[in-house]
Amino acid sequence: MTSKRTDFPKPKTITLFSTCLADLFYPQVRHSTRSLLESLGYQVTLPKDQTCCGQPAFNSGKWDDARPVAEAWLKIFAGAECVVVPSGSCAAMVRVNMGHLFEHEPKKLEAARELGSRTFELVEFLTYVHQDESIASRIPSEPLTYHYSCHQRELGLSGETEALLERSGVPCHELKGKDECCGFGGAFSAKVPEVSAAMLKKKLSNIQATGASCVVANDLGCLMNMECAAKKAGLKVGFKHIAELLSGKGS
Repeated sequence: MTSKRTDFPKPKTITLFSTCLADLFYPQVRHSTRSLLESLGYQVTLPKDQTCCGQPAFNSGKWDDARPVAEAWLKIFAGAECVVVPSGSCAAMVRVNMGHLFEHEPKKLEAARELGSRTFELVEFLTYVHQDESIASRIPSEPLTYHYSCHQRELGLSGETEALLERSGVPCHELKGKDECCGFGGAFSAKVPEVSAAMLKKKLSNIQATGASCVVANDLGCLMNMECAAKKAGLKVGFKHIAELLSGKGS
């Protein structure tokens, strides 16, 4: 399920999938995403009984454990006109990987594909469905740099967020190795911590070299990994989800 679906009709109602990391560690990103979408004229609903999409179990190879979690998610969001997710990894789980879980169950597979066709990562939605370039003017002025999360590639996304930052006129410094993993990768960082730490060290070094005061990303896993390491190292750099900047909550 690729991106650039410009023929998707602009919805009246958006169902927000806030993700586990937003619920547990970054509630301000959930609030910022909802505030942003509502300010653009959308009616936003946030299912109180929403669950994990099953990504952690899926990525760990525990597909039998992931299936009931994914199935519960599909039932909760089944009636959504459009689902928006402030996370490339969770959007990729819904759009790409849920189909793998149900490849031998035709009805569930169809349900996953159908709902996946209505699910968008936040910047993808803003770029290809909302299609209002003036939104870039909301980004506060400070030297920024951008980290491209791995799962955006899985969605077929590439320079959408950078284009948004460029249109804002805010100084955005090129991050060397911007599309290289930060070392988080969910279970990857726990299974191979030495490799993960080396990747993270390289990422932080590249961030420092930009001279930017704030790192922008679309995935909370990446932000959490980089921010915690930067604080531990005493680096004076901020980390923001793109929704925080666009909603005015990140200034």
